[in-house]
Amino acid sequence: RYPLENRRYITYRNSSNGGMSCDVIVGADTLRIINNHLQTTSVSQKRRKWERELAADDARREVHAMEDAVNTLHGNFLKRAEQADSICHYAQSSPYPVLVCGDFNTLPSSYTYHRLSQVLRDGFKSAGRGYMYTYRYAKRLLRIDYIFHSPDLECTYYDSPDLELCSDHNPVLMEVRLH
Repeated sequence: RYPLENRRYITYRNSSNGGMSCDVIVGADTLRIINNHLQTTSVSQKRRKWERELAADDARREVHAMEDAVNTLHGNFLKRAEQADSICHYAQSSPYPVLVCGDFNTLPSSYTYHRLSQVLRDGFKSAGRGYMYTYRYAKRLLRIDYIFHSPDLECTYYDSPDLELCSDHNPVLMEVRLH
């Protein structure tokens, strides 16, 4: 419906995660969209390994599994922080209003979220209501998928409906008004 221009991949150093950006032409206006999948927590991939090690009746294996878990989580926090800095650079250097969306794999209390909030607005804070989660597991307590927007865009609707999709995440929907 709307022409796309300047499509490009975004890669992150030392990560298999990444993103894409493009400019969407809406009448006489242009909007830059940056879609991301930031560094995963790697918890689900390593959980079985940790469970096997913790099930063994050897204290050394338990300590090793815990150290491995902490080191993995810490390393991925650092990767997401670097990725957030890159996203902020892309957003600030854009000649157009920006929407930044995707799976950020991090909570609103994180550096990644706060760094992005310095440059962009969280659509949920702009137009969301009540309590919202996006990750379908962990007792439906985690909001780790976001849509951020430039301050000059007006967010008029924001939701993350609980749909039975082939994903462990709910979709995030947002409507904006161009000025």
